[in-house]
Amino acid sequence: MKSEKIAIRSLVGYLVLMMISALILNNITKLVNGSLVQQTLQIILQAVCSIYLIYIINRFYGWKNIGFKKINIKALIWFVPHMSIILVMMYTFVKGVYLKAPSLNNEIWIILFMNFIGCVLAGASEEILFRGIMLNSFQNKKSIAKPMIMGSLGFGVVHIATVLLGMPLIDALAGVISSCLIGFALVVLTIKINNIVPAIIYHILWNFILIGSNIVNIEISKYYLLENPTNIAIGVILGIIVIREHKSNNRSINFAKITCSK
Repeated sequence: MKSEKIAIRSLVGYLVLMMISALILNNITKLVNGSLVQQTLQIILQAVCSIYLIYIINRFYGWKNIGFKKINIKALIWFVPHMSIILVMMYTFVKGVYLKAPSLNNEIWIILFMNFIGCVLAGASEEILFRGIMLNSFQNKKSIAKPMIMGSLGFGVVHIATVLLGMPLIDALAGVISSCLIGFALVVLTIKINNIVPAIIYHILWNFILIGSNIVNIEISKYYLLENPTNIAIGVILGIIVIREHKSNNRSINFAKITCSK
């Protein structure tokens, strides 16, 4: 079976699992009160989705073939804008938690910890699926644009499942657009860096800080609002560079083949 077909089926399977999980979580939430119960159930459901991806990778790909390659250290400079925002958000979050620590009960601390576990599972799974399986399955010598689009659009579409959790459709669509922007930026960054790990770390920290700050009521909106402009700038600039480099490499390969054939 071609890797493209495996990738599409993997995406569909993941989406189905996510939608089923969202429906289960939404219905259980209506029946059972308590954030701990909801967080526990959410981790279990996300773990099922993660195990599904692990099975797909071990069966059809192998970890090196989905992005766990030798990292391009010099290209990490392109991650500086995103990591700068994350570091400022992290500092604000940690400072806020420290100041609020005396008033936080044990349940809040447990919820924060469980939230981190959930963010690790979700962040790693989504990066492996979209910047790993999807990107590497559709990436070929002829075109780099197709996998870039597939990796970003697919990442955006998967977030429409938030409607099943009770989010208004307009808010969900706004989330899809925002996810597409960050998805595209992470696609070109992953291609340039030649490794998926930086994107995984970024995704985990981003989700944890956003959700965690909401749990303990810490204001960080003035920082994360910088994210979309950053995604657009990096996506456009680095996207052009990646496409040009890919075309240049193709011309060099074709020239070498012609030279060898003479």
